[in-house]
Amino acid sequence: MILNRNRKLFLVIVFQLPIIFFGCRKPKNRILAAVQEITNHAVVAKTRAVVIINHETCPTCNKKFADFMAYYLNNDKLLLVVAADENQLDISQFQNGGKSIYFDTAGILAKQKLIKSSTVLMLSQNNSEVVDTTLSIDVKTQNQTIDYLKQAIDADFRKH
Repeated sequence: MILNRNRKLFLVIVFQLPIIFFGCRKPKNRILAAVQEITNHAVVAKTRAVVIINHETCPTCNKKFADFMAYYLNNDKLLLVVAADENQLDISQFQNGGKSIYFDTAGILAKQKLIKSSTVLMLSQNNSEVVDTTLSIDVKTQNQTIDYLKQAIDADFRKH
């Protein structure tokens, strides 16, 4: 009887502890995980947004967005990942850019099919490993998205 009880306790511990420790954790954002791989873990506590320039979907939208982001090249709170083919989108303004610009030369984002257009990951103010908001640039909402992003960046950077 005691042996049977100990066996049950052992089984409960073996099968329940992993669920308790790992089951309660929020899964990490897959796009952010890929960005960490591309940038060799450059997303740090002060990073407020990760911007991914892509050439897929709307070429006009991506060009406008890339030109907009060129204004913020020297901002150390932004991390920029260029995942665009230079034959599809002019990325010359990023090639001599700052220390916070990375190129997805291995095509990690494309291989994992994580994004379909240029994307912005707004990170939590309390934890740069948590994505607060994801913005995608598309033809219908590009102007509103860029306006929102500009306001968010300007407001956040004035505070810090």
